[in-house]
Parts: sequence; C-alpha cells; structure tokens
Amino acid sequence: MILYISILITIFLFVYSLRQTSFRDVYLMFIIFAPIVSASWKYKYSGISVIYLFDIVFIIAFILKLLSKREKLYEFCYSKIFLIYINILLFVSLHIFIKGGTSFGLEFFVKSLFFPLCYYLGYRYFEDYQSAKKLAIVFMLAGVFPLLLSLIQRAIGSIWVYSQTRGLIRSVGLYHDPIGVRIYLIQMLIGIFIYWHYFLKKSQHSRINKIVISSLFVSSIIVLYFLYSKSIAVVLLAWIIMYSIFRKKIYILPLAIFLIFFINILSGNRIYLEANALFSKEINYLTGQLENTDEFLAGRWGGWRAHLSYWANLPLIEKAIGTRYSSAFHNQYLQLLFRGGVLLLSLFIIIGIFLVVNIFSEYVGKKKFIHFVALLSFIYFFVESLGQWPLLYPHINPATWGIIGLSLNKNLKWTDEK
Repeated sequence: MILYISILITIFLFVYSLRQTSFRDVYLMFIIFAPIVSASWKYKYSGISVIYLFDIVFIIAFILKLLSKREKLYEFCYSKIFLIYINILLFVSLHIFIKGGTSFGLEFFVKSLFFPLCYYLGYRYFEDYQSAKKLAIVFMLAGVFPLLLSLIQRAIGSIWVYSQTRGLIRSVGLYHDPIGVRIYLIQMLIGIFIYWHYFLKKSQHSRINKIVISSLFVSSIIVLYFLYSKSIAVVLLAWIIMYSIFRKKIYILPLAIFLIFFINILSGNRIYLEANALFSKEINYLTGQLENTDEFLAGRWGGWRAHLSYWANLPLIEKAIGTRYSSAFHNQYLQLLFRGGVLLLSLFIIIGIFLVVNIFSEYVGKKKFIHFVALLSFIYFFVESLGQWPLLYPHINPATWGIIGLSLNKNLKWTDEK
C-alpha cells in the first residue's frame, strides 16, 4: 500500500508543480510528503527506489521553473558562491560517471544538489509573516506521520522493521533505520520552536494550539529517546546548553537534569541502564577499559582510520578530485573527500564556515530568535555529519540549510516576540 501511495504522491508533486507559478508551495508539498515516500524505502526496481524518483521529480520541477524564468537565481545574493559549488559538484559527478557508472554519478549529483537548492528556497520564499508561518506549520505536520508510526509501534509492541543497538530495540516505525525518523522529528522540533516564538501569541486559538504543540513536543522527545541514538543524545544536550547560555535561561539546564533524574526514578532506573548500554563502548574507552579502540563509536573509529589509510595511498589526481572507491564511510567529510576529493571537501567546509560565522555574528548583533534556531540546525547537521553523510539524505536539508538560508535573509518582515 505504501508503495502505491508513494507513486501517486510523486506523480501528484510533478503535476502540481506544473500548475504553480511560485515554487514555494511545491517546496512545502515536498516537505509534507517526504516522510510518507521515505517509508517506501524497501521497494526498488532495478536498484531505483520511489524515494529517488520523488527527489528527481522535485529537482526537475525546479529546473523547469528556471527555464521558464520564474526563478531568478541571478538575483540571489549568494548565487556566485553556490554557482562555484554546483560547477565543481558537476565536475566531480562527471568524474564519478566515468569511473563508477552513470547511475552512481547521477545519484550523487542529484542528492548533493539539495544543499544549495534548499538554502536558496529557504532564503527566497519565507521572508513575509504568512509564508514563514506556513513553513513552521508544514514542518510540524510533516513529522506527524513518522511520530505516529513510532508511537504505535511502541504501544502495541509490534516490530515492523527490526533495528537494534546494544540490545535495545529501536522504534523506527516503517523506516529503514533511526536516521529517517530523527530527520523528520528534528524538523518538527525546529517548526515548534519557530511557531511557538513567532506565531503562537498571534493565533486566534493560542490556548488550544499551545496544548497541541506541547503534546507534539513531548511526543517527539519520547520517540527520539526510543530511537536510542547517540547523535540525538548529543544534539539535545547541546541544544539545552545553547538555550541556557545564548537565551540567558540558565535554569533550563539544571531543570532538564532534574527531570531526567526524576523520570529515571519513576521508571525504575531505566534511563540510566539504557544510557549505560547505549554508551557502553564510549564509557569503557574513556575509563581505559576498552583496549581495541577500533570498536569506539560503534566501530566507526576503526573504519575512519582504515579509510584514511587507503586514501593516503591514492594517486594525487584522485586525492584532488575524488575516486570511485565506495564504502559506508559513516562520516560526511570522508564521504566528500572520497567522492569529490580535496576540491569539493574544501569548498564545502569554506561555505559552511562562512555561513555559520554570518549566522553567529547576526545573532550576537541582533539577538533574533531565527538566528538562534539556525544555530540549532547547524549543530544538528554537524553532529549528524560526524557519524553519517547527511548531504546524501535530501530530506534533511529543509530543516538545516533551508533554515540557515532563511535566517540570513535581511528582509525578514516578522519580528521577535518579547
């Protein structure tokens, strides 16, 4: 059933894009439908999934808008730096075509395009009050489907997709792994933060909305916990610390610690036991009980060292522009180093540093909440990139680079609530 629904959604998105003069609503439809299509991951034909077709349709729809001159990239203030990035991306993708095959290179190129594209769309379309409100609501709505799936799985005890770590069964619903779920729940949290701060008090039904949004927030935290994800634990801890310091709410950190201890006591020490199991390798490493450091970080440490050793022996040209070598790198920067060489990796790091420095300086100068949310988004992407390759997960980009782009639009017409 989910396969046929995903196919219909993909067709609908394309037809819908042809009938819209503005690409904003197409972008919002893409965000809403992405979690549903992502649940069809196990259905493939000749190695091609509906998810991939869904993403390609979105890219094609945008290109059609470019050709019809309804999108004017030349008016985008960051167009030059992203044009350089796309040209280099095209160059290294052609290299992958030659070395690794057409489908391999095309998939890398298409998925990698979502980084600059979502940055542009976030910057371009949500500067006014109503559009920004729509975006926040869409972020929340998009998370409802994976949220309900995970809650239902937990409630009835049925395992639809088996995923475990350290003996802990993860509530991933119909998704391949925890990454698919946490992308949409983090996106939901970003939407909650924006809506609560900017739009809740101006709502006609603010009390009802507050109850609904609070319920979504608590439910998303519960589901994120039952994903048993180290990266999410790090992200949420970093967010709490940042909120305590940057927003001058010092009481938040001790309050969060108290709540964790209180819930742990009520649950019969469950949180402590599960956290100890989840971080057992890391705890043993820090206490000197783990002799084989290759097992650190779920074996990623050893994998990274092996990849770097392999890379050190590559020809100079492949170090510069990439190689066909394929592996589960479990690190965004290694993935870029092997796919696009020092050339693509360096440019991505330069762009990332440039954008985050701009966001931080804007926040220090203006103290706007949207800049703070953009910093939260960047922290999430950065932590995710240490253990995965989020640039090849297109649906992560609206809540990360899309929000970062939105925050740097100097023409925002919505103001902070005091």
